[in-house]
Amino acid sequence: MARAPALLAATLSLAPWSVLACAPDRVQAVSGLRAEAPLIVAASDGRRFRLAVLSGEAAVPAGDITRVAILGPADRHERIPVLALGPAGPVEADLLRRGLARLTPTRLVPRDCWRLMEAAETEAATARRGIWATPQSLLDTNDVAALAAADGRFIVATGRVRSVRTVNRITYVNFGPPRAGALTVTSLSGVRA
Repeated sequence: MARAPALLAATLSLAPWSVLACAPDRVQAVSGLRAEAPLIVAASDGRRFRLAVLSGEAAVPAGDITRVAILGPADRHERIPVLALGPAGPVEADLLRRGLARLTPTRLVPRDCWRLMEAAETEAATARRGIWATPQSLLDTNDVAALAAADGRFIVATGRVRSVRTVNRITYVNFGPPRAGALTVTSLSGVRA
């Protein structure tokens, strides 16, 4: 019984926390990968993998990937959603930390892994690395002109919540005074699909 904790400690020291948090059941070793398109890698056997937690135009460092964790069935373009794992952990976390991609909402990854990815993206945004280096990357919730120019597009905004109100199952999160043009986020709640 005394040997079990020592063995567990040795195993944990070989596998970083990030690998443990992001390694679902369906992990496969892969080799011979090549970057095919932004966030897409292709295997020599014809399989195509899509880094499911990222969006953007980043080229994937295919040579850094040693294993993939399959997250679901192939999409209509025959791309299998995966987490790409390298010797130091998820390749996605490194791309996010360097500011080369943006995290995209998904429920395909374990919660601890998602938190790891969020922390990596926050680190890049705070340090203004890569895609976060331009003034347009983080919009101010009270910059009326910038918000109007971004109408209809996905944005990341920063600001202080001024008020929250729920009316008829719609929650309004206001970042400025009423009718001032500041960002308001609405969320429909209590509706069953």
